[in-house]
Amino acid sequence: MRPYDALRPHAVLLTGATGSLGSRICAHLLTATAATVHCLVRAADAASASARLTERLRAAGLTEETYRDRVVAVPGDLADHRLGLGARSYDALAETTGLIVHCGATVNLAADYEQLAPVNLGGTRAVVAFAERHALLTGRPAHLNHVSTLGSLLGARAAGLPAVDERTRASPQTAGPLGYPRSKAAAEGEVRAAADRGVRVTVFRPGVVTADGGATAGFESDLLVPLLRAAVALGAVPRTDAALPVATADTVAGAVVRLAGLPQESGDRTFHLVGPRPLELADLFAAVRRAGFPLEPVPVDLWWQRLDDSDHPAVREMLALSGVYRYTLAPDPAQRAPEVHSARTWEALEAAGVRAPDLDAAFLDGLVGSLIAQRTLPSPVRTHRA
Repeated sequence: MRPYDALRPHAVLLTGATGSLGSRICAHLLTATAATVHCLVRAADAASASARLTERLRAAGLTEETYRDRVVAVPGDLADHRLGLGARSYDALAETTGLIVHCGATVNLAADYEQLAPVNLGGTRAVVAFAERHALLTGRPAHLNHVSTLGSLLGARAAGLPAVDERTRASPQTAGPLGYPRSKAAAEGEVRAAADRGVRVTVFRPGVVTADGGATAGFESDLLVPLLRAAVALGAVPRTDAALPVATADTVAGAVVRLAGLPQESGDRTFHLVGPRPLELADLFAAVRRAGFPLEPVPVDLWWQRLDDSDHPAVREMLALSGVYRYTLAPDPAQRAPEVHSARTWEALEAAGVRAPDLDAAFLDGLVGSLIAQRTLPSPVRTHRA
């Protein structure tokens, strides 16, 4: 079976379609498959849900003429019983929708587990129940594609795993103490338990998802942006050999759709949606310098001290994410996040015809240039000799 063939006769339930990544997944479903996409949207009524979804798809580059009648905005609530739907509507949707892409989540890297669990864990339980309802009504197993995060393995090194791959199971120990990774590790546990009960499960773990560079629109939850804004504000970067597992938003969304269409008989499988090679932070900082920003390299511990001492507005977001970034910018490499392997993922993607863009100097120059053009980064002040 070719990639996408499994999607052609199906209706798809997509959660999180109004989010940064979910809207791009929806766009790929609409442009690369013939599936009808039912998007669960938190809204009071169908008109409000449709308006929200249309706005997000437009931001992702689609017009209504592109997809016409192939998108259905479903007003509901991921964290509610039956996804916020009435009993008849719920069963009608479950009976006709055997493929689910669950991308809905509360993404807040500074929030506590208790704040995130109602949606990230409770919502996943509701989606699992929907998949099992499909099987009960039709006699056929549903295929649940669950978008998790490599953050579920953020603390793996401290748990005795210096390197992780697609076979590594997420747990409270691998997630570490932060709320968001813990909530996503718990959600992975729910979908794997569903696989043991007969649901076909695919788990996707994106790492850092960045914009596609050039003149494309920015990616709202790009973790590179707060780091770059803070570095420009301080006029300094940490001197480090650290690297991040990164892929572009288009690569991640396209990979989800490609791999969701691959045949699967039973059980669960996992993919790491990051580039074949990690992004060296030194290469990223070099691109910012080439754009005209003077950045002094300083020891990592001194950089953190300057960050803590600064009252610059651009530094605040980075400080809010310091719990996550200290796993990357730790002075001691033994305290960093684990090394991430994705060879099995890229074997499957290359077989499906997907090639990763090279995050080389040209790409990084385009990325930084687009951030300046969108005024996400300030215009560099260039000096000229008389």
